[in-house]
Amino acid sequence: QVLLRYDTEKSVEELLGVLSRSRYTSETRFVEEYGEYYGRIFDQGMMDHVFVAGEESKDRLRRRIVAKVVQKLINPKDEVSFVWATGGDSSAAGHGNLQSQSYTAILEDTVKDAFQAVGI
Repeated sequence: QVLLRYDTEKSVEELLGVLSRSRYTSETRFVEEYGEYYGRIFDQGMMDHVFVAGEESKDRLRRRIVAKVVQKLINPKDEVSFVWATGGDSSAAGHGNLQSQSYTAILEDTVKDAFQAVGI
């Protein structure tokens, strides 16, 4: 796996390309890991059913991410981080699994390369 690093000299188009490659890499990994179940697990309808969030909540998340990207673009030398909290039952906390298999750990691993590519 190639770690992506933020480059203040990259244009917006180049950053979008890096993000696109990161998304492709993640999706390829999911296809390999989940095999024949990939389509059922990551189907948009299924995702909307399992991860219930209103449009207002989704918009707020998008705005927070965009704000962090803009913050980094305006002040490239600043350290910018994105913090989220996850909640749920014991399954979401990873009980019965390794800590690296908790919902929060999987989410972090999934977005790591994309966020790193834009300096977050």
